Amino acid sequence: MVKAEPDQRSYIVSFTIENGPQYRFRTLQVLNATVFEPVELMERIALKPGEIHNPDKISDGIKSIERLYISKGYLETTAGVTTSVDHSKTARRR
Repeated sequence: MVKAEPDQRSYIVSFTIENGPQYRFRTLQVLNATVFEPVELMERIALKPGEIHNPDKISDGIKSIERLYISKGYLETTAGVTTSVDHSKTARRR
């Protein structure tokens, strides 16, 4: 707190930001879907091509897909993620 008055308080907030690469999704695919259409499963993942990589959204999407299968009576569901980095784009920026 910097300043306090009866009707107002003033604060200073400081953020530290680290610079680093921002990985973006180029393509998202559902492979080997056996019960639901890939489009239906993709709707459960809150990421679109071009968005910055977000592990929390990926995890939430996988959990949502697992809940969908459970809702149809499947007791065991395995959903996973495979990612790769396109280093050719990184090399061109340098």
